Amino acid sequence: VESLFIPNAELRELWGHGFVTIKPLKDVDNIGAYLSAYLTDVELDPENYLEKALCNEKLKIKGVNVDGKEKMIVKGGRLHMYPSGMKLYRKSKGIEYPERKRMQYKKTKKIVGNATPHYQKKYAVETENFDNEVSFIQYNLKRV
Repeated sequence: VESLFIPNAELRELWGHGFVTIKPLKDVDNIGAYLSAYLTDVELDPENYLEKALCNEKLKIKGVNVDGKEKMIVKGGRLHMYPSGMKLYRKSKGIEYPERKRMQYKKTKKIVGNATPHYQKKYAVETENFDNEVSFIQYNLKRV
């Protein structure tokens, strides 16, 4: 597997907006999910993060260490800036989507064994005379 690498000096020139630092992603096997989560967080101002947390107890506030400094972030804090239903992803031309398979849960369990799902969501489908629940479960077999 080849790795992508652009020297800092070359990237700085391409970027054209000042200083850049390139660091490898360690122990990341789902780069899209990693970057999506990272890019949706918002750093809280140290002066008022406690006030914001108390005003909105639904905020998921997390302390992180960045270059030796403790910072407080709101997990997914940028998401409210986008219209509801907007797709937050797209792909470059020529990139193929991974193969998706739909199957009964029993068959899935035979394939994944005791692997823990890395994402799951349930939808209730209800009408006047019909009730059902649809489960959407993703497994990453690289983590087994």
